[in-house]
Amino acid sequence: MNASLFSGPLPTGAPTIPPTDPFIPVEQAFNELAASASPGISVISAMKGAWAKTRAIAGDINRVQGGRAAGEALTDAADRLLDIVLRFSARRANLADAPQGIALLAMGSYGRRELAPFSDIDILLLYADGTPEPLLEQFVGTFLRPLWDSGLQIGHSVRCPRECISAMEDWAHGDSALETATSIMEARVVCGDRAFGERFINEEMPQFFKRRGRAFVDAKFEETIKRWKGLTVYRTQPNIKESPGALRDFQLALWIDRASHLSGHLPRLNSRPLVSETAIDEARNGYERLLTFRVSLHSICGRKQDVLDYQMQQAVATDLKYEGSDDLKGSERLLRDYFRAATAVHRLAQTVTRRYLEERAVASRDIERLRRRPVDDDFTRVGDYLYSSHGELFVRGDWIEAAMRAFLHAARIGISISQDMAETIRARIPSMTDAVRSHPIAAAHFKQLMKLRENVGRTLKSMRDVGLLGAYMPEFGQIEGLVINDVYHDYTVDEHTLFVVEAVDSLFKSVEPHDRFRRNVLETLAKPHLLRYACLFHDLGKSRGAPGHSERGARAVAQRAPSALVEAPASRDGDPVPRGAGHDPLHSALS
Repeated sequence: MNASLFSGPLPTGAPTIPPTDPFIPVEQAFNELAASASPGISVISAMKGAWAKTRAIAGDINRVQGGRAAGEALTDAADRLLDIVLRFSARRANLADAPQGIALLAMGSYGRRELAPFSDIDILLLYADGTPEPLLEQFVGTFLRPLWDSGLQIGHSVRCPRECISAMEDWAHGDSALETATSIMEARVVCGDRAFGERFINEEMPQFFKRRGRAFVDAKFEETIKRWKGLTVYRTQPNIKESPGALRDFQLALWIDRASHLSGHLPRLNSRPLVSETAIDEARNGYERLLTFRVSLHSICGRKQDVLDYQMQQAVATDLKYEGSDDLKGSERLLRDYFRAATAVHRLAQTVTRRYLEERAVASRDIERLRRRPVDDDFTRVGDYLYSSHGELFVRGDWIEAAMRAFLHAARIGISISQDMAETIRARIPSMTDAVRSHPIAAAHFKQLMKLRENVGRTLKSMRDVGLLGAYMPEFGQIEGLVINDVYHDYTVDEHTLFVVEAVDSLFKSVEPHDRFRRNVLETLAKPHLLRYACLFHDLGKSRGAPGHSERGARAVAQRAPSALVEAPASRDGDPVPRGAGHDPLHSALS
């Protein structure tokens, strides 16, 4: 993985909010406790008040500097609080302030320093083998009770290093072992015996991944594919943590790269370029934006809330100063930013997934997946992917022709273009101009694609995901990631549009009795591909809002659609109707 992906928070240039320490009263309350007294209302009230102030400070930081800075502020505060409580617990157990053989480790989002205001604070109390059980029980009970009483959501485990490794090793228990391995891989020492904790993280944990790294990575991919199944980035009420394109997708890249590094034998994701620097920056920027949205959502709700539902969208937009315009509401502008961020993050996750699967096929000598089949002079099929046969194919000035031909081949065969080729095409998108769009052979390839009986919608989605469709058809690019808040649409405008195109694909293949009449009508159309154009163009006018979108879409198609894409309809006397004519029946239908 390119190092820039992990280079820390983005510079914002925003002023740093002066730090405060709301935990001084907490420390004083613990210190004033009588030797035999348990933490009572004064201590618990001080803890609740300090954490409430911390959450409020994090919300303020989030509005100015973003979710990364807010998460770090919350993490620093949690470190401070847990250190106070751990030192108190150690004294009560007649141990030193920094007890030997006991370390507190942060895990999960806490370990990554990415807490949201109401995130669970996941911790591991790591103790040395041979610690007397009565002493350990007294220490753990004294440590956890005030945290629970103060209302903090503490997820905890108490293990020695041997038990940690055993919990990670036991794949027979499925998800629990995978979750444990993932959490411990992200662990960092908060307080206690730092040398003991660091020794576990830097010596014993890498030994586990050297033995089981490949099994861990395979399991993470299976888990991710299950999470993605039947879902899409483009739902209008996304889960900021778990949906495709959400925080989990970016974290997948982190986990795979970390496991590959620790294993010492898996291919590192930075062993050859995965994606362009631009795509990496887009994914990292997108992740930062998602963190910001999540902190805002928690702050507004006053509880753990990760679904950005209709009720909360305008509230988050207001909190983050998204203002409405004549064309779009503030919430619609917020969601457009969300989907642009999620698309970049999901693209990275797909890149990591596909590259690893390609590397695994090479490593396992999967002959069927590695078999090469020439498609034409420029393209070769290898397994389920289409590769370019030589490196200069997309360097030439007519790269758009090769790109369109690649997607046409992929649709005809029913495969996907390779990750290398997708990133190469994506890198050429900034060079898209009207002259490039006007390439006649590329337009002919696009028209042939639209005439196929199957895989058209799927291929257009791939073109959208690479960035080609929106660049080739700027009007489509304007509806990418666009949400119109109404009760009729559960997806972004572009995803809804491509679903409609896929419906035509499905109708061509359908053998269901209830589709018989519609399929017969479709089969009798003289130019059935025009129906696909109608589907593709029908909502282009929504880039400036829903009201009046039909009329705007009709004008856009009449004035802007390349002549090679849509044949000009004939008038009643057989002469072509001029483009832009107000009563063009085709363009009225397309709107």
